Amino acid sequence: MLRSLSNGVRRYPVPAAGATLATRYFCGDIFAQNFEQAERIDWRRTAIITSFGCLMGSGPVYFLFSYLYPTRIRPLVQHSRVASLSAFIAMDLGVLMPFVYLPVFYAVREVGYSPATHVRDSILKGWIRYKEGVFADMRAATAIMVPQDACLVFLVPSYLAVPFVSVTGFIWVVALSISRGANPDAEGGAAGGVASGADNCNLLVDAEDIRKSRSNASYSNSKL
Repeated sequence: MLRSLSNGVRRYPVPAAGATLATRYFCGDIFAQNFEQAERIDWRRTAIITSFGCLMGSGPVYFLFSYLYPTRIRPLVQHSRVASLSAFIAMDLGVLMPFVYLPVFYAVREVGYSPATHVRDSILKGWIRYKEGVFADMRAATAIMVPQDACLVFLVPSYLAVPFVSVTGFIWVVALSISRGANPDAEGGAAGGVASGADNCNLLVDAEDIRKSRSNASYSNSKL
């Protein structure tokens, strides 16, 4: 059975990456909601978190860590563990997290919680919330990712690398779900990143206002 599973992963690496990361995000969100002692599971929230995990696992994460880093970057820095660590952190926290992971997360969250809203408006709203929370989000990510990567390079034996990353990755998903998984427009929802509060909601653009302003602009232009 294990051999068949291994062959399946080898044959279909992209779907396998998406499925495994989606499973981690599903379990992490369920754990987070139970940790919050929610009266009932918010399955929409779980679906959003899980879909985001699947999207990242079968796209950017797979490309960066299964292709770009091992085939293009690692050969250039493998002479030094310090150089390897620096390159890995630079790719993880310097490229993936601020420019891909977080923008996609906010966009997916807004689209998931506002299915009746135009997708473009939801993405714009997510972009505004991303800009509000990105610095706090990056501080939280750095606090977890840098120690994790350093331990992988300098302390953790190779045979424990996957279990170690599975644990630290699960912790990150739980933190992500607790701090930003809830509907930001619902009472008690987190509007931005870890440090965002209710006051930040006043700085966000409502999708309905965006639509109205565009309609008014179109009407004004038609009168000219």
